[in-house]
Amino acid sequence: MTSVPDPTRALVGGIRVSTDAQADRYGPERQKQDIEHEAQREGLHVIRWVEESISGANHDRAAENEYYTLARTHPGLNFMFSHPNRVGRHVEVIVGIARRIHQLGGTVWIAGLGNLRDSRNWKYFLRDAAEAESDYQNIVHQMVTGKRSKAASGRWPHGAVPWGYVLQRDHKGRSTLPALDPETAPAVRRVFELSESQGQTKVLYVMREEGWPAPTVAGWTIRTVSNILNNERYTGRALFQGITLDFDPIIERDQWERVQARRSSRKRESGPRDTSLLWAGHARCSCCGSAVGRDGTVTASGSYIYYRCWKARKTATLREGRELCPNSRGWSTKEADAAWWAWVADQITDPATLQGVLPPPPPQEVHIPPARLAELEAAIARAWEPFAAGKVTQAVAERLAAPYNVELERLKAEYAPAPEPEPMDYAELAADFGTAMQGAQSLEERRELLALLNVRLYVGPDGPERLTLESL
Repeated sequence: MTSVPDPTRALVGGIRVSTDAQADRYGPERQKQDIEHEAQREGLHVIRWVEESISGANHDRAAENEYYTLARTHPGLNFMFSHPNRVGRHVEVIVGIARRIHQLGGTVWIAGLGNLRDSRNWKYFLRDAAEAESDYQNIVHQMVTGKRSKAASGRWPHGAVPWGYVLQRDHKGRSTLPALDPETAPAVRRVFELSESQGQTKVLYVMREEGWPAPTVAGWTIRTVSNILNNERYTGRALFQGITLDFDPIIERDQWERVQARRSSRKRESGPRDTSLLWAGHARCSCCGSAVGRDGTVTASGSYIYYRCWKARKTATLREGRELCPNSRGWSTKEADAAWWAWVADQITDPATLQGVLPPPPPQEVHIPPARLAELEAAIARAWEPFAAGKVTQAVAERLAAPYNVELERLKAEYAPAPEPEPMDYAELAADFGTAMQGAQSLEERRELLALLNVRLYVGPDGPERLTLESL
């Protein structure tokens, strides 16, 4: 809308639809009809529609800025809403938008009420705005009460169930509780199994290589792995407004706690995280263990960026007698990137040194998930109950128990003790690392390799001192 011949007769229609389906019975077509009818009666013509969709949790109002820009650009322009509750949900928002448009030279209309520059109409507008907020609060209360009532009756109250589950429904079509999805639940289990011994980047690569179904169409990413590992509901428990719902777990509680403890131990120390620097997130101070990241100075001749211990960088006064880190040396990023990379390459391409850097291979012993084992054993026991009560023959009981026995035997084979791993060939591994280091030339390639190996380089005042990385 570049120009408006006569803004005082032109009209912008404001359409607002809530994404809360339970709360919104007043759709865009009905709003347009009401606005067009009022515009025709007042001799105004609609030149533009501003449509806005608002969720219950979203308070950002992009349409507000569009209204203000139009009013500022075209003084005298008219804006019409079908009802005060289509301007906003809360009195201060509804009134604030109308006031701001008037301050910018525009005029606000409400269908069926009229021009808000008329003080009499403004009085009724304030009344309707208060009622709009009251109605909204009542709707919210009803929704919250309804969800709490569902949870109290042992039913899933609202929202999607975690990926790996499907929502069960009763004979009336009402949601009950999540049930394991046989197609995707194993992928969730695999993520947690891998995470007991591997970092998220390695888990990501394995899930891709093994071809597991992914939670999104984008496939497996660091975010999808992280989202799964952060979701405590996979332990079979969800909390809604103080009410606990229990359902079939995909993983056991003790496995959840082991994975979280390992993730916590792997977290890099707080400090600067700048992905434009090669060693950001991978270098640590050997004196205090803090992150070594970006620092810099600005002089008359230009700015200088260098690596420095994050704790040593703090120049605030000492608190509680604690001393700042003595490793205050600043390392030129250009020199450090090349020197530290070469030092790491020397360490991991020498078989003798590599043996001391790599952790021992993780134990190969695995067990059938206790929850699934208990499910199958209980199902087999139930299948034999009619036989024990003399109601069916042994042959019938065997047929009833057969599917569960087959699944149990399959799991026993799948989780059979693995053979003893062959001793690690450090010479071969060092050669592979050398090839990988030489092949990584760009900043992105080198950072990807550092992340894959989960490299942690400990740097002292005189340079690199030690190194840790993940076993592959």
